[in-house]
Amino acid sequence: MEPRILVGASQLGWVTTLTQWVSEHGGAQLVGQALVPDDVHDTDFDLLVLDGWSSLLSRRLVERVQRDGAAVLVLVNSDRPEAESNRLRDLGVSLSLPASASPEEIVGRACEVTAVRRFIDQDEPTGPEPASTTTEEPEEIDHRLVVVLGQEGVTEVTANLAAAFGRLGQSTLLAVFDTVTPSIAQRLGIPIVPNLLTASDHIRQGRFDATSVVSHPQGFAVIPGLANPREWDELTSVE
Repeated sequence: MEPRILVGASQLGWVTTLTQWVSEHGGAQLVGQALVPDDVHDTDFDLLVLDGWSSLLSRRLVERVQRDGAAVLVLVNSDRPEAESNRLRDLGVSLSLPASASPEEIVGRACEVTAVRRFIDQDEPTGPEPASTTTEEPEEIDHRLVVVLGQEGVTEVTANLAAAFGRLGQSTLLAVFDTVTPSIAQRLGIPIVPNLLTASDHIRQGRFDATSVVSHPQGFAVIPGLANPREWDELTSVE
């Protein structure tokens, strides 16, 4: 199924370019333009694309979109990329592209978000389990390890997967091993400690428990990455 893209109203050329490209090549559905927050709330979409200076861009709106299972992609045009990156993290935005990004790149991001949503939806329970009159042996616990690799969008994918598993009642731990820019704590609005060093120390002491992780309200636990790259020197490969 093609991703549904809602674009924030903009006077820049990317909206027209994206519209023409999708009309000619397909790959996505443009479901409209949002002028005010109500346009966002009243539209069913997978990805909301906004200018970095859009009046729609607020933490409240971003949280509302993410709570509904969709995502926000911001097109950034700034001569201060580090400051802009920090601003977006404060707003809860983890997907961004340069304002010069091609329509193909925007549609590609939309496809990634939609793939995650479809994965989540297929695992959602569709209704109550029928009552059983037979006694069955308890099922063995199925432990699974999901590894998410990449660059842009990794934080968004992992956060949404963890939240989805949490909603399904599955015991889930999200551990971050990003050695460059670990940002899951900022994305989720949680403390950066306890982190990997804490968890490793507790495991070594044989007392890994709830104090070794950060609990998230959506039903999963988090071990944030190490904000200071030099801290990696304190961990051995075995740890």
